[in-house]
Amino acid sequence: GVCLADDITLKRGERERVNGTVTSGNQPAYACSNSKVVSVDANGVITAKAAGRSYVYASEDGTKERMTVYVKEKE
Repeated sequence: GVCLADDITLKRGERERVNGTVTSGNQPAYACSNSKVVSVDANGVITAKAAGRSYVYASEDGTKERMTVYVKEKE
């Protein structure tokens, strides 16, 4: 299975790696619910693109976990 970290808040333009743990050692597949707000690559690196909220999903071996990413405008 896969276990994701808590919800995170990023500023627009920031990048953050998903801090998830996978029990099997396999690489999970990452996806996001709102690609206007964030993008996520195959390594689980989230890029904050616009203010808003998006879920980031990690799927591995039949289990799917979700975390929420909030993006704020830069101050």
